Amino acid sequence: MGCSSSVPVAHHHSDPQPKPKEHHHHKDKHQHSPPQQQQQQHQQYQPPPPQAAVTPFQLAPQRPLAKVEVNGQLIERYAAIERQINALERQNVVKNHEQVFRDIQQLEAKMRETRERYARCQAETRKEQQDVVKLQDPSVRNFFGDQAAFEQQYSKEQEEYLAALNREEMVKKELDSLDLQRQQRMRETTSLRSSIDELNQLCSEQDHILKAVFEGSYGSELEYTLEIKCDDLADRVERIRAAKDKWANAYSMLETANSQFAYAVQRWSELRNMPGSNPNGRYQMAVETRNYLCAALQNVEGAQRILNGIKFPYCAPDEMQTLRKAVEYIFCDMNTPPRHAHAFDCYSALYKRCHALVQWVKYVIDDTIKKDHNKVEAEFKAIQRQLREERMKLIHDKIHQVTGEQVDMKDYGEDDHQEEIKHEHSIVQPDVISAADMPGDKKEMPDVPPPPQPVAAPPPPQEQLAPPPSMEDLIGDVKEIQKRHEKDMEELRKTQENSRARADASLEAQLRERRSRQARLRVHEEQMQQMESVQ
Repeated sequence: MGCSSSVPVAHHHSDPQPKPKEHHHHKDKHQHSPPQQQQQQHQQYQPPPPQAAVTPFQLAPQRPLAKVEVNGQLIERYAAIERQINALERQNVVKNHEQVFRDIQQLEAKMRETRERYARCQAETRKEQQDVVKLQDPSVRNFFGDQAAFEQQYSKEQEEYLAALNREEMVKKELDSLDLQRQQRMRETTSLRSSIDELNQLCSEQDHILKAVFEGSYGSELEYTLEIKCDDLADRVERIRAAKDKWANAYSMLETANSQFAYAVQRWSELRNMPGSNPNGRYQMAVETRNYLCAALQNVEGAQRILNGIKFPYCAPDEMQTLRKAVEYIFCDMNTPPRHAHAFDCYSALYKRCHALVQWVKYVIDDTIKKDHNKVEAEFKAIQRQLREERMKLIHDKIHQVTGEQVDMKDYGEDDHQEEIKHEHSIVQPDVISAADMPGDKKEMPDVPPPPQPVAAPPPPQEQLAPPPSMEDLIGDVKEIQKRHEKDMEELRKTQENSRARADASLEAQLRERRSRQARLRVHEEQMQQMESVQ
């Protein structure tokens, strides 16, 4: 039972690993009985109830702001506020909040679909159980011409019932895992909302200080020019930081899936040599294999949810469905060498393709995302430092003008070694089998040696990997970003020309009116409310 991985691949770049063939279900004439615990009366499992919806997003009311006193302590206070703002912006709390909300929406949609699938699985299991019970009725048994025909049909119905039970349990595990992932993302939402409210309060205080010091306008032409450039780069930095974080999380999940595939393949291979005189040992190995394959499946699908909109060149949805179908019959495939070998081919094929997918994601991160991230970050930090130095000089001059004090100029730069905070997704781990899971009355773990460390499959050469996605797929609508950039630059050019000409003082004052740092957060608030309204 399973799918073959023997198809060679001739093309050199897009598909270095063979795809698993479509799963076909064959009936064996002679079939071992399913484990005793699988034959017990089917119990109705109640999945976790739907969780409370995400509360609508709204920026918290701001605390009252104290009157700005222009004195020697003001520059220290302003520098402290900017360091706090930069720390929160480095955590990318706004874009992360948007991403977490999208994750919750996707998880809830997946949970709804999985609940429906689970209900269908329960109905199918009940039907298969009734078919087995009906065959045991004497009148039905007498319908068959001979004992051999009856045993063949009974073996077929047992196999279908066992597969249905296993399928139901697999979907149950998937539903429970999705629920845990959603709970984690809900906790992250609470934390990120608190950080956004803190950022909003700090930006409000920063605006309050700058407006008071410069009387509602800009302190210099250079400050205005640098702020325009800084805001433009900030949007690009936020986008590429979000892309870097998403791809890093997907890579972590796929690396775990790859290790889980390796363990499952190793365990399934060892089952072949486990003697039939140790049925509990064989059963334990089959359950371990199934649990690791299920966890790997969920981690690959979780990585695909994170990178929604990116088409994986390996481990496509149809391939994962083929593997899922094969795993449903794992307790049947364990009983005969041909079916065991066929399943092994299927598991091995997906392991190799997952390994290729890990290498592809790493290639995208190292060759595309990191390069662009480092370039944009360097540009942003340079402009940010120039803007900070210009504002500090202007505030210093204002303090001297108002109070006559000569405040010492210090280096108020931020800590460049500050770590970015990553918001990691839940990685699915396989269920651990215990003595209580063993069939029969004697509940104890069999004597099964642990498998050796799986040997990693050799990575495909880089030139054989599929090409990376476009920048538009990675960070969003590049044309729209460029359009906004050109609009900002055009506004800046016009402002500088008007400022130099000074032909119209009222127009210059209007153009030089100080922009609020909170405006970006208000845009985020509006975007979140729009996203919530279409749930």
